[in-house]
Amino acid sequence: MTDPPDTEEPGGRRARRSEAAVDFSTLIAYVSRIPDELEQSWAAALDRDGLAALDERLASDWQAVVAVIQMGGNTSDIELGELGLDSTVPEDPLPLEAVAELVRNPDLQERRRQLQQAQLHAFELTITAVQWARRVEPRPPDRITGEAAASWFESGAFALIRSRAQLLVRITDILEEVETELVRVAHGDNPQTERALEVPRFLQHRRLAAEALAHGDVEASLLHSAVTVRRLVAEIAAVEASDVVGPLALWLGGSTLDALIVAQLDAFERDLANGLVDDLGAAFLVARAMLTVLDRLIAAPPVHEIEQHVATSRAENR
Repeated sequence: MTDPPDTEEPGGRRARRSEAAVDFSTLIAYVSRIPDELEQSWAAALDRDGLAALDERLASDWQAVVAVIQMGGNTSDIELGELGLDSTVPEDPLPLEAVAELVRNPDLQERRRQLQQAQLHAFELTITAVQWARRVEPRPPDRITGEAAASWFESGAFALIRSRAQLLVRITDILEEVETELVRVAHGDNPQTERALEVPRFLQHRRLAAEALAHGDVEASLLHSAVTVRRLVAEIAAVEASDVVGPLALWLGGSTLDALIVAQLDAFERDLANGLVDDLGAAFLVARAMLTVLDRLIAAPPVHEIEQHVATSRAENR
């Protein structure tokens, strides 16, 4: 893999960075498919030759990911250094005293340093999961029979690779955007006003709601479902998500089947402010039903009801 040609135009630099980000995301998506194939070979426990080949391929492809990250980091450090910007790599691990003094929504250079640290840790988490998927983990002897066994299922490594790789992609994409903005500002260009293309936030939270439930975290699934509804409503109402206040069910009309289930979600969201839910049975049923409700709302959003609620709220505030 060779470095793309340098260009003095800020737009060219931005294009180069965007291309690198897309390549990285594509690479992560590609290597994240390998655990599926490896898991199938393990489950079959028959094709030993195929298992060995996939194990070697898994290690080889993740070495390519390491190379891409190193090359991207070196390129951005050189580029920012030439512009007189600080490209110092933050101390690792970050001292607790530094964590206590972290600034929310900092300037671009400080945000880059924070993202660099987060990228490093996300990468370490992902590589750890990759290593777990490449070997059988020993299991303590059975307390009754005294027999030892080995199980690779219990590590959850295959699911961990996929979820941790997605985290690495999210952090790396944001880091690319921050570095691009640093270059634009250094060249005296106006701040970028157009947002980069991305999956809508309500769809991201819909996926996280399903993943949380699949991992047995009912409370997290309920929270992500609530955020999904809030962001979907905000998108339709053309307001900030923080402006979608009050029971979410009211924004959906309040009387439809979907709105009635969201009303159940509203109640659990209030309970979650105090920690784990007590009524776990009902919480689980609502969390499971919400995945279907979210798909229905996304496919056919209640635009009329949301617009009507906005109009009523504005009339009351006059």
